[in-house]
This record gives sequence, C-alpha cells and structure tokens, in this order.
Amino acid sequence: MSTGRLSGYIYVQSHHLTCIHALSSPGDGTSLALLSPPMMVHLHTVSTPFFPFNHCGKNSDTHFRLYYIGVAPLCMRRGPLTAGALPLLVASSACVSWADVLVTYRDVTALLDGVYRPTTEELNKGLLRMETSWGASLFYYGIVKGICRHKYPPTRLVSTALERFKRFGHFYAIKRIMEEDVDSTTYQGARTALVYASFTGMWEHAIRIYQNNPIMHQNIADVSSLVGVLSTCGCWEGAFTLINQRSPRSLHPSLIRPVVRSLGVSGEYKRMLALVAASLAQGHGMNIKLFSALVKSLQLSGQWKSALETAVDLGLMSPMREAQEKSLAMYTGLVDCLYASDPYYEFSVQDVVGDITYRMHPRLTHERQLKRTARSFRLISPNEIFRRHRSCLSALSSVITKQLSLTDVHTRPVAELAEEAFKQCGVQLVLDTNFVLHCATKNQSLSHFYPPMRRQYPRLEGKSPFRVVIPFTTVRETYQLIWGTSAHVKRSVRSLLWSRVTALFRDPLVKVLSFSSEYPCTAFSVITSMAYSRLNEPANENDPDRRILNTCVALQYAFRQRYAASLQGVEQLSDGAMLFSFLKYHVRRHHRDVRGVACEQLLLCTMDKRLSLAADELGIQTFPRFDCGLHGAATEEE
Repeated sequence: MSTGRLSGYIYVQSHHLTCIHALSSPGDGTSLALLSPPMMVHLHTVSTPFFPFNHCGKNSDTHFRLYYIGVAPLCMRRGPLTAGALPLLVASSACVSWADVLVTYRDVTALLDGVYRPTTEELNKGLLRMETSWGASLFYYGIVKGICRHKYPPTRLVSTALERFKRFGHFYAIKRIMEEDVDSTTYQGARTALVYASFTGMWEHAIRIYQNNPIMHQNIADVSSLVGVLSTCGCWEGAFTLINQRSPRSLHPSLIRPVVRSLGVSGEYKRMLALVAASLAQGHGMNIKLFSALVKSLQLSGQWKSALETAVDLGLMSPMREAQEKSLAMYTGLVDCLYASDPYYEFSVQDVVGDITYRMHPRLTHERQLKRTARSFRLISPNEIFRRHRSCLSALSSVITKQLSLTDVHTRPVAELAEEAFKQCGVQLVLDTNFVLHCATKNQSLSHFYPPMRRQYPRLEGKSPFRVVIPFTTVRETYQLIWGTSAHVKRSVRSLLWSRVTALFRDPLVKVLSFSSEYPCTAFSVITSMAYSRLNEPANENDPDRRILNTCVALQYAFRQRYAASLQGVEQLSDGAMLFSFLKYHVRRHHRDVRGVACEQLLLCTMDKRLSLAADELGIQTFPRFDCGLHGAATEEE
C-alpha cells in the first residue's frame, strides 16, 4: 500500500469499533472521513493476525480486517466534518445503553490516539448519554481528562459534567471539578466559576470567589449572581448585606428579584413586600420579571386582587400578547389568584348547612342542633360569577390558551354542553388528569374504556356515543406534568406524550374547556366543600381536584335543570328557584337523607380514590368505581 498524499481508505473492524480511516501524508489537511458500508467498493481484502498500526501511535495484535478501497477522490472530504459524520458519534450510534457508549468511546479514542483528536461536540454528546454518576465519572476522568488529556476541559464539557453530577446528587464530584478544572485566577475565569457555583448552589465557594476578586464588586451582574445563589440557599441576611455594601445603595429590580422570590417561597411576605416597596420608593418601576416573582406570593398572602390589577397595568392581559414559555408560571399564578377570590368566603360549610336546613325545616333546627347565621345564604349562578370578573377573565383565558398551545377550546358556558347531550340522550364524560396521562402513556384511545364502562353501568347500554369534557385544570396539570422540570424524562419522550395528548384533544367528540368556561363553575364550590367535609378533609382552594369537581357539579346542575324543565313542559326554569332547589338537594345528601345517583348522564373518569369518594358524596358516577367507596359501604349496611 502506498503512503503518498492520499493512499486510500482503510475499513477497520474490531469488537467495539467500526470506522474507516483516510490515510494521508502529514500536512495534507485531509480530515478523517467515514463511509457507510454500502458506499465501499471491495477491490481486495487483506487479513492479518498482526498489523503494525503505526498511524495510531501503537502496535496492536488484535485481528483486523482491512479493506483497501483505493483512491476515491469523490469520497474525500476536506475541512471540518458535519456533526453526523463525526467518528465517535457514528461508532456509538447503535449503542443502546450508557455502558456500551462508554466502552465504544474508550476503545475508539484509545485506538485513534495520536491520529485524531475528538471534538468537543463528540465528547459532550457522549457525556450526555451517561445515565449514572459512576458512568459520568468514568467518562469525564477516564476519557476526557485521561485519554484525551484535557488538563482544563472546554467550558461546554465542564458545564455538562456539572449538570450531570448535580442531577445525580454527586456533590463531591461537583466540588472537585470546581477546584481542579475551573481556573479562577483571571477575572473571566472567576466569573465563570461564579456562574458554576450559582448553578450548583455552592454559596460558600461563590463567596470566596467574590471576595478574592475586587473587580466583581463593581459589576452588578456578578453581584446579582451571588445574591441569587445566597437567596436560593436561604442566606437572606448575607444577600441583604451584599446589597447594602454597594455604594450608592441600589435596589434595582434585577438585583432584588431572587431575594423576593426566596422570601415568598419561605412565607416571609412582610419582608418581601417591604423590599419591593423600598425598591419602588427609589424610583425603580415594576417590571415583568419582578412581578413574576411576586405573583404566587401575592396569591398565597391574600393579595390576589392587587396581583390582578398590577397585571392589567403591565399589559399582561392584552390578547395581542405573544406566548412565551418562560411566562407560563406567571400566568398560571394569575389563574390561581382569580381562583382565590372565593365568592362564599363569609360562610363556612356549617353556616350554609344550618341556614338551608332551617329554611327547609324550621322546627327541626333545634333537634339537629344547627346554628343559623344572621345572613341568609344564596347560591350564586355561574353567569353572575362570569359577569363579576368579565374584565380580566376573557383576556386571561385568551393568553393562557396561547401559552398552553391550545387551538380549539370551548369558550361558552358548560351548560350548553349538558343541554346538547341531554337532547341527544348522550353521556357526558369528564376526564381527570391521571386518566388522560394513563391514556397517553399506554397509547390507548377512549373507545378502549367504553365496554367496561357499560359493564359497570348497565344503564348506559343503548346510549349515543359518549361525549367527553376535559376541564381546563386537567389540561394545565397534564402540561405541567409532561413538560415540568420535576420529572427527569427525555425530551423525545415528553414530545411523544404531549403529541398523544393533543391527538386526544382533537377528537371530534372531545371538548376542551377554556379557563373562561371553567372558572364560573366555582359558583358551586360550596357544594364541593360539603362533600369534602363529609370525608373529614378540608377543602383547599388550590386543590385541582376540587376545581374538576366544580365542573362536574355545574354539569350536574345543568342536566337536572333541563330534566325538571322537560317534566313541566317548559323551555326554561327560573335560575333562582332551581339554584335553591339544587342546594336543598345537596344539603339533604349531606344529612344522608338522600342517596343514589343524581344524574345518570354524567360520568367522572378518575383513578384518584379521594376524588372518587368526593364524587360519590355528590351523587356523581365514577369510572372505575372503587369497591371501598360509599357504594360498598351502603351494601354492607343493607
């Protein structure tokens, strides 16, 4: 074989290696090219038990197969390679486990040592495929710093290694990388080390870096990074001391935002609001980033009305506002603020039950030992709830729909869905979050569950095709569970799950409720509170199960209203009379005077036992039905 400017290509195959070498003379500038087997032309084959592979800087007694292809000018590639043609990526493309990737990278880099130096792209992708702390350590210290001899690895590799070890909880490895592989003697190196320390939460190391570099004291970005890591770790006093050391003392929103967020998470609402007030007193305006850190805390501290008014002033409710992924948490916080406006905050469950019981049976009030409140309770209609918050409800619903990437949603009242199903004698299904996720993970359509539904409820036989309602809360929870950072799932898996969920949403028989359609169902929140009180559990306004149950009760009310109107031969009944009759019915259920199913055309699909028990209290059918529920208890009593 000649060794001129371009001697040809050699196909080398061993136990863990499959690649093609382009042999060229020094200074030729021809990069290593890879050919797929279908492109090779076998002119002749040479087999030898010993081949002096001097081009790799070592000898090998491994059995190799050499395919001499000859000069192939059309296949020769000069200059840098594309990502898909990098040797290590091609060699590891068929590897299934991280151990196979590790062995392949180790053997290829050892074989090509002295001929080819792996690129940062190759090493970074190999490091990302390590799924354990042990594998990441072997790859980083055995290949990157061992075979490749990187004394100070590139910044990208260091960042990936820190991310891997932080995910695996290997803090000793993080500390070792920070001490050995990050050069903090220069200003730029110190800034990089400060960013790494902020990312990994090593606040003590971050303080040492900051104290050893006086130049950082004048840079607001460096001060903000240190304030952020101190606030995240709960060192508020250190963060306040750092802010006060600056001359002149400045409370810029970008500087205090991490402190505000940390104080809000810890429930220090007074200190949080005092810090924001001091910043505004210095002349700094409220910006969107600072407001996003305040939303959740304002809602939890009872300042939900101020949060909504500030959002309107900042233009966050504009329908023309474009969707941004980073703004989703802020808008969901505004949704929670609106849910915090309980229309029945002046009444407890005992007050409502006592007042309605007295109005039904005044003589029995003393026997039941129920106290009546000074004010009479009135159940508010969903339309009245919508009119109260019309100014921000429609705009917020439009924006949050864009944020969740929803295209076709139901914006009308839920009573219209019940009316349509009632006219066609159909069955309305309401899906809980865990039911939607079950369908997505198992890749099952809703029709898969129709036969067992009919077996569980024989009265559903002969009904028209089921119509499905997916509350807004179900969509929101599903989106957060799939795309949230709490679950360590690959992006490809997230995309696959979300594509299945959206395919479910696009079904013609499925109606996805918008926020403006679901929120008025809070008019029946007092009824769901009665159900939870029978379970000896407090009803939390932030409980998503309660919001889904409110939607079910609203559909139940609409079905019973249509049924009562059909019995009387009229088109519509008075809302006031129907609301009071509906409330009396559930008070009787609360006293165990009435049992059974309230509406046979409504079915809640949930795999949550607690939610199923609460639905049983309200007379709502559930699928699947738990044997230990109220139906089982009633059977035992009989």
